[in-house]
Amino acid sequence: ALGTSGSLAMSPTATTVYVVVCTGSGGASPAADAMVIVVPAVVQPLPANVRYWFAPLPYPAMPPGSRGSVDYMGLFTTTAPWQTAAAHIQVFKLYQWEFLPQFATDAQIAQVVTNLQQRGIALAIEGGALPTSGTSCGMGVEGFSGPGTWTNLFNRVKAAGGTIAYIAMDEPYAFGHFYTGPYACNWTVDQVAQQVAAFITMAHAAFPHVIVGDIEQMQIGDSTVFQTWFTAVKNATGAALPFLHLDVNWGIATWLQQAKSIELTSRTNGVLFGIIYGGDVQTTDAARSEERRVGKECRSR
Repeated sequence: ALGTSGSLAMSPTATTVYVVVCTGSGGASPAADAMVIVVPAVVQPLPANVRYWFAPLPYPAMPPGSRGSVDYMGLFTTTAPWQTAAAHIQVFKLYQWEFLPQFATDAQIAQVVTNLQQRGIALAIEGGALPTSGTSCGMGVEGFSGPGTWTNLFNRVKAAGGTIAYIAMDEPYAFGHFYTGPYACNWTVDQVAQQVAAFITMAHAAFPHVIVGDIEQMQIGDSTVFQTWFTAVKNATGAALPFLHLDVNWGIATWLQQAKSIELTSRTNGVLFGIIYGGDVQTTDAARSEERRVGKECRSR
């Protein structure tokens, strides 16, 4: 079909065997002129909506007692020995408290921002999106932040020449609505959604293109509970949540089925779905093997 010369582009999605037979005016050539070509599968790039996030902890870390890496800042050097791994990371997430003066100097923030820019890795921040109210509602509760916390964070990132691509809100639904411990706000779902809408407006004023998504824990309920949340947020903001990162309870036998159900509800509502996979310090080969197995199962979602 190609005549005496020519080329044909082939991009199989699986390894494929092609048999090429030369033909002339007299028909097929002898069998000796047949050529077998094995074309390997073409490695496809990640879909546009797939992102791998990396969120290691520095040392010291919050809350007190958390394990972090003493060589954390070594990640942000040009010769850091994670070149291959870094090439597969699209987003690097820092935690809100890392921008407090007692945890990072201006020079350290600038080093992080510059190095991530050089690597082409987007910066994300996880933190509390809900505001504390005086000395009662939300004080010391996860998912909440004191006055001026985010403004100071935004200013430090800007001063370092950086931009925030993503913000992952720290479980506003779980701690604004379901939490009943000390200093609980006991807000309705719609009240929490209104607070989230106000936070997103504030974030966009600082970084107009920042994508603000959500982290929630599996323990708050099944897919119907998440459907209620997605609806409330869309009503309050006029748009679907850009993403949900599920904090899975690995200790329950049905975690996989429950995660799949929440994933389906997320996708039905136009919410990109991800799972948080937290590595841990294991002391036996069996424990390490199980951790790798769970990690692979999560990534396959």
